[in-house]
Amino acid sequence: MTAAFERVWHPVALRELEVLRVAAVTPLMLRVTVGGDQLGAFRSGGRELGAFRTAGFDDHVKLFLPAPGQREPVLPAQADGHLDWPEHGPRPVHRDYTVRRFDAAAGELDLDVVVHPGGVAAGWAAAATGSRIHLAGPKMSHRVPEASRYLLVGDETALPAIARFADEAPPGTAVHAVVEIADGGERQELPVPVIWVHRDAGSALLPVLRTLELPVEGTVAWVAGEAGTVRRVRLHLARERGIAVVHATGYWRRGVTGDRPDEPPARIRELADLLTPTAVRLAVTLNIPELLAGGPRTAVELAGRCGTDPRATLALLRLLAARGIVTATGPSTFALADLGEVLLDEGPRHHLDLAGAGALLDRSWDGLPHAVRTGRAAFPQLHGHGFWEHLDADEALAASFDAYLDRWAAEWMPPAAAALGALGASSIVDVGGGSGGLLAMLLRRDPGLHATLFEQPASAARARDRLAGFAQRCRVVEGSFFDPLPPGGGLYVLAQVLHDWPDEQAAAILRRSAEAAGPDGRVVLVERVLDAAAPQPDHVVSDLRMLVLFGARERTVEEFAALAGHSGLRVARIAPAGPMLSLVELVSDEADPKMHR
Repeated sequence: MTAAFERVWHPVALRELEVLRVAAVTPLMLRVTVGGDQLGAFRSGGRELGAFRTAGFDDHVKLFLPAPGQREPVLPAQADGHLDWPEHGPRPVHRDYTVRRFDAAAGELDLDVVVHPGGVAAGWAAAATGSRIHLAGPKMSHRVPEASRYLLVGDETALPAIARFADEAPPGTAVHAVVEIADGGERQELPVPVIWVHRDAGSALLPVLRTLELPVEGTVAWVAGEAGTVRRVRLHLARERGIAVVHATGYWRRGVTGDRPDEPPARIRELADLLTPTAVRLAVTLNIPELLAGGPRTAVELAGRCGTDPRATLALLRLLAARGIVTATGPSTFALADLGEVLLDEGPRHHLDLAGAGALLDRSWDGLPHAVRTGRAAFPQLHGHGFWEHLDADEALAASFDAYLDRWAAEWMPPAAAALGALGASSIVDVGGGSGGLLAMLLRRDPGLHATLFEQPASAARARDRLAGFAQRCRVVEGSFFDPLPPGGGLYVLAQVLHDWPDEQAAAILRRSAEAAGPDGRVVLVERVLDAAAPQPDHVVSDLRMLVLFGARERTVEEFAALAGHSGLRVARIAPAGPMLSLVELVSDEADPKMHR
């Protein structure tokens, strides 16, 4: 089997060189030739730095450039074998370029620069003769595996590497290239066969590749250029064509310019990071923000207060400093940063404490793979029993979850109560109404309202305490909403009940509600209503959370209508009930369609 490309690492030196000349290779490609004493071994900052070396055809160097409005570039600092990048202040502006040619005897290095209108590097290159530049690298070279033939694929940015490979390949080496360029004027003379793909003629790299007869056995492919195109070309060559070795590199990304921290790879790493969220939660659990609120402390002091290992605590604090939660005021002394001050607030502390309900909910995401594969609840697989049973077995955790729900209730209950009050019902049955918070709001708003709360015994006991002041107008009934519900309510309310249940159980709950409401009654849901075309991020997260915890879901209008249809109900109206929730008003199929409009 053909070996893969091997990486060879080199010590990195920051070199100051002179631009010797600039020449046009094509209308959109400039060749910048640089030279100077620092292409050889030199001394800088007390360090002996080796001579420039390039061992691979696609070796890259970093070119440091002044940012717009700057006369001189911001530079990293030279360290032993690598560069130290500034943690604060302006970031160095740099661009990566392939080493097109290096002549050690002549002391010359060629870089081919693609001219992009408005590009920082292209503007510099066009007027660079005689100027000084700073350059670093190559950091790494690729050792090319032996093969019967080589296929080189790319766009203009890959041409310097393709041309260097062609120039340096031993005589008789079978090399073929497919290169996408702007138009015919961008062709270069290469000593190997090239298929040129012209964008101005409407051609594109991947469609052309699909039409070509390519040998597979013994072929090694190298692909570079725009990241999205490279990704698809690699999949085509490896999966569809069956080429065993395909080395692919994205040189640039469509729509992205410069050194932005939100470029796709960095953004993906940020989105997929598990270490930082865990470290922040651990800091909250150990009360580190509170311990630093009074001023800086050493890692040893904090370890003594937290009951943790001093060296491990120092490692944790260093990570928190790198993420801006704390600030290092000395080698092992730390203070709370502005961002970390947020962790002193009650809300974040409750949500992030590893011993609390918020962390339990977040750790349940470990079951997401199972839930997505099966469409069923993952919580029982993780813990051996259901979510509610888990809370029943841990009094402290149950109390934390109640506090979690109370904080959420403070957001959604006031607008939901206002929307329900506007329906003008004289009697309400709150089905699965928890500890009675929503019903208490409705009873305070409407002195003529009579109400019933229907709940399981544990929640019903808490509701009796909360609703004691409304005893003349409100009763609390214990039971399961899978059994017959209390009769006599004109309006049956299920506030965030159905999203806890899969369709079969949700339909059963609705049937019981429809039976109790009768043909002239109404059933009103207070739920998130997913917009299938443009779902809100909060709704998407909640949809997945309900799946993981209960095998349930948030539903679209169509899904609510289907659920209602199985229960002898239909959707009469949907109205907003705050920024995240809606009222879904259901009536009996037997009801007059003109009613409730």
